[in-house]
Amino acid sequence: MQADFSQYTIPLITFALLVCMVIVFSLSRKLQQSIQDLKHKDQLILTMRRDIAALCSGAVGIGKRLVKIEYGLRHQEERQDQLELREPAQQPFEHAVRLVQQGSDLKELMSTCALTQGEAELIMMLHRYDNFDGKILPRDNNMAQHV
Repeated sequence: MQADFSQYTIPLITFALLVCMVIVFSLSRKLQQSIQDLKHKDQLILTMRRDIAALCSGAVGIGKRLVKIEYGLRHQEERQDQLELREPAQQPFEHAVRLVQQGSDLKELMSTCALTQGEAELIMMLHRYDNFDGKILPRDNNMAQHV
């Protein structure tokens, strides 16, 4: 009986070793593939980190530019407010020029902008142009009577 046991023992052990070698080889290949996958994923993570860092740095740069633009805008608004406060007497004349360019007559100009007759006539002489050929239009009949 012992001979029968030893007769099957060597082939059985050999078969078991062969099965173990196949399993080890298979696991080794899976391990190598997993290592390759990890390396590839590490590269992707590194690339994504660089991209995120670049985006963050760009966002900071844009934020700084936006702050500068807002500061400049506030500064311009303050200057505009100061100019408007400094020259309130100029506003009726600017309005009168727009009215003359739109075709208003002397009486309308005097009543709307609270100008004297001389001021209104002067504005009309300086700013009454024909829009098509740039020539000065004839004087208003009301102006001709007073000159």
